[in-house]
Order: sequence, then C-alpha cells, then structure tokens
Amino acid sequence: MTSATGKSRRLRIHPLRWNRAGFTLVELLSVVAIMAIVMAALGYAVSNMGDPAPQVAAAQVASGLSLARQYAVAKNLETRFLICNLDGSSGSGLPPESWRYWSIIQTNRGTGKWTMLKEWEKLPAGVVFLNLEAGKYATRQGNPITGAKLGEAFAPIFGADDVSDGAEWQHIQSSANGLTVEVAGKSFTLGNTACVGYRGVGEAVKGDGSTLGGAGGMTMEMAIRVASGVATADNKIILKSTNNYYYIETDRQGRVRVRSPESFKN
Repeated sequence: MTSATGKSRRLRIHPLRWNRAGFTLVELLSVVAIMAIVMAALGYAVSNMGDPAPQVAAAQVASGLSLARQYAVAKNLETRFLICNLDGSSGSGLPPESWRYWSIIQTNRGTGKWTMLKEWEKLPAGVVFLNLEAGKYATRQGNPITGAKLGEAFAPIFGADDVSDGAEWQHIQSSANGLTVEVAGKSFTLGNTACVGYRGVGEAVKGDGSTLGGAGGMTMEMAIRVASGVATADNKIILKSTNNYYYIETDRQGRVRVRSPESFKN
C-alpha cells in the first residue's frame, strides 16, 4: 500500500488477544460460602419435612370414611368403617397384621350378617393406626403423643392423647364385637374391633353390639389418628415419632376433615 508521500506501508493485522484474569481467591471463597449456605438451608428444610407417609395415610382414611358414609346413604343401611386389630377376631378373610388395614362393611337387613363392601386396604408403609377417640371435635388438643417410648412395642388400646387411658377406645371397640362378615365366599367373626359407624341418613354413630342404629346407638363426633410407626407380629405397634401424626375427624353429621399437628397451633 502506497501513501500520498509515496512511501510504502504494510497493513499489519494483529490477532485478538484475551487478557482476562482468572477468578480471584476472594471470589472463589464467596461462591463456596454461598453454596454452603444454600445446601444447609435445603438440608434443614428436608429434615423438617418429616415422613410424608402419615399425610398420605390420612388422605386414604378420610376417603374411606367418606365412602362408608356414601354407602350408608345410598342404600339406607348401617355401614361401618373397620380398623383391624385382630383382637379376638377369627375365621378366614382377615388381613395378616393388626393396626395397618381398614375396610368397610354394611349390614344385610334381616339376615344378621354383614357384607364387606371394601376389602381390606393397607396403609402406606411406615404408618399405623394409633387411636380412635370419641367427642372433642372442636376442642381436641394437638399435643405430642405421651405415655409411649419410641422403639418399644405396645398395644394401642387407648383414647385421648395418652396411651395409658383405654376407656374411650375400649367403649368404641364394643360396637363391632361378635359381628359376622361375609366376603368373596369367606366369613369371619369380629372381636373387639374398633370402628366408626354411619346410619342410613349419614350420621356418624357409635353403639353397643349390633345395635348401631338402634337404642344403643348415638350420634358422636369421632377421630382416628394415624402415626409414623410399624406393626409387630404380636398385635402391637412401635412408634417412630411422637409428633408425626394426623387426625381424621368426623362430626355428628358425618362430615370428614383431616388435621395435622400444625393445625392445632392456630
């Protein structure tokens, strides 16, 4: 290339040069610190979530109670939501373990026997039925479970928030004692089996013997509690937590709701 003065000039093209420095030590330490804070926060959140299985079980039981009430209203016949505890029950058609299964039965008018409308349904792994309480729909307290030591087996024949009180549970158990249930050509006789009953008009009731809707029956608010735990071979349970539980409540009209421990803090 020739300039106006006649001197030749060469066009020089220089390659691009990246002159970017790496991360400084301060920047690297800042990133590591931020990641540590985020991981710690996530770990804390996960650890406080608890086992989700009791919540799933509560939804399952709530659906079961609603279904039992629907069966009662649809056919205008007494229906019961059973909790299997195998206490004195006998015959074929029973589930293999206590405190983990539920079903729905309905009376056969005039025959004295009951038909299983819903075969035994198993709770999610790691969840057991803890207790069945009468009353206190609006005044129930969400206190941690007391009277039971974690890791020790015990028979959940109790009421209220304390495992030492068996009056309420035992009274409700009597309502299904001696009933004969037929299912798929098999039959079994219930012992002291806990249950929630429904009349044909949809009311939740408890009773004595087979007189659920008769003179021995009365409308009653009731609540089933499921908790984190496992069943043992001798009809007992072992709790894994004293505050990871859910209540499934029904009022006198048969309406169902689920309550967690957190709901009692409001």
